[in-house]
Amino acid sequence: MVLDKITPENIELCDMLKWDNDNLYLIHVKSGFGNTMRDLCAQISISANRLVQDRKATPSKEFVKKVYQSLKNKNGGEGYYGLAGAQTNNMMEDEFLELFDKQKHFVLAVLDTSTSERELQNIEEFNSNIAKFSLDVLTKEMAGIGQNLQIGQIKKGAN
Repeated sequence: MVLDKITPENIELCDMLKWDNDNLYLIHVKSGFGNTMRDLCAQISISANRLVQDRKATPSKEFVKKVYQSLKNKNGGEGYYGLAGAQTNNMMEDEFLELFDKQKHFVLAVLDTSTSERELQNIEEFNSNIAKFSLDVLTKEMAGIGQNLQIGQIKKGAN
């Protein structure tokens, strides 16, 4: 499910939402491993912290409801937003809310825009200290609030 640009409370929950029987993946995507990583890490941190607050609130899942309603309100619109909103034709609000009872995994996905191929696992191949520092801070923060973080690299030309 695509949630890019759906921003209740000025918070983007994720770019894409994917799930299986037991897990919910909140995928955040950026192109380039540089200063944009600071923005991506902040986006994930804000999203994760808001979901933690949402789970503890009474009633719970108020923010998640706002995400669904924001998406649903786009239904019938033009262009990207109309297509995004149409996703609610296949999923009712209660089904959407139930997704957030699954084990959550925040996924930071980066498309390296370098002209040379390199692997994110070999972080020393990357020059951006801002990006490296941002990832380190995010990793520690996510562990501190008990949220799972996965980091993935999107390969050029990957489908």
